[in-house]
Amino acid sequence: MDQTPFTKLYFGKSDPNHELRSNPEDFIKSYVDVNGAIERVVSGEVNLILGPKGTGKSALGLYIEKTSMKGRYFARMKNASHLPLAEIPQLKTGEPQGAVRTRNAWRFILLSNYLDVALSDPETKISQIRDIRRVIKGLRDFGFMAADSGHSLLKAHGAKFTFPTSQVGSLFKEEGGRELGIYTLLPYLERWAKSLTSP
Repeated sequence: MDQTPFTKLYFGKSDPNHELRSNPEDFIKSYVDVNGAIERVVSGEVNLILGPKGTGKSALGLYIEKTSMKGRYFARMKNASHLPLAEIPQLKTGEPQGAVRTRNAWRFILLSNYLDVALSDPETKISQIRDIRRVIKGLRDFGFMAADSGHSLLKAHGAKFTFPTSQVGSLFKEEGGRELGIYTLLPYLERWAKSLTSP
């Protein structure tokens, strides 16, 4: 019977992000799929993973992302830990303070990031994709898809950040040529998210 010295055993690192950066092959090779979580997430059977710090939530997300190019699915990991959760209900989205405003702020955050991921999938199909990419690039340049997107949200709520219609082509003809405040984009983001397809 072969015996492996204890010093040769690989236990991984405490932080999957560090492990992935320093040793991606070992991270993939040594990942342990507890209770078939990968298939349950990929198939859509499970869409919410909960657990205390250190239970493997990030490792699961990173593993699914790093093995996603095998053709069955497309995944990207997003980190929301920098979002200013306490301030989100205060974001001025055009409605009075309350549940509707909070819901719309969250819709904006989630739809922006969803579209950013979906449009990085080379198989995504949607009409006017070039113009939509331009809008998403504008949001990304402003910081909405970065780790610091929460601060971008707080800066944007003053309605100083606008998309002139001249920059977004024919997408906004119905807006009559006026500049669009950031939250005016919300129904468009929702429409695009619902209409895109990918195998």
